[in-house]
Amino acid sequence: MPFAARRLIRALDGLRSLEQLMNCECEQLPRIFNVESYPNHLMDQLELIDRKDGGWLNLYKCSVCGSHWQVDLIDRLQVNCAIQIDNPAKWQKFDDKPLRLQYLIDVRGGLSEEECVMAGCKNRALKSLAYCPKHAYENVGVRE
Repeated sequence: MPFAARRLIRALDGLRSLEQLMNCECEQLPRIFNVESYPNHLMDQLELIDRKDGGWLNLYKCSVCGSHWQVDLIDRLQVNCAIQIDNPAKWQKFDDKPLRLQYLIDVRGGLSEEECVMAGCKNRALKSLAYCPKHAYENVGVRE
């Protein structure tokens, strides 16, 4: 193959890579979001890397930018979140609960001035709910 043709092919490959990077949404997405209700094409660019918790949580890598995402197994009875993972090497021990509790606070509009109704709990309740984030999540099963 002539040198000019090889150079042209390399340039075209570079343009394809640039086009892919321009289409990558990872940098614009929140750290945690509901995959089903947040408009995005994240799942189109992800490749499965690992699983944990009996397959309920999956680790994916973006084929464009290389970022890592934990994605809940789709379950019609739960909120299916994607969480950006900073350190995939430590993902098996990663505790996502603080992020999920903050997500719950955010989607509920924050905390109210009322105390949680659980006996002995002095934490502030979520807006539009009588429970604090911890008890709403752990005892009632609220995810959004």
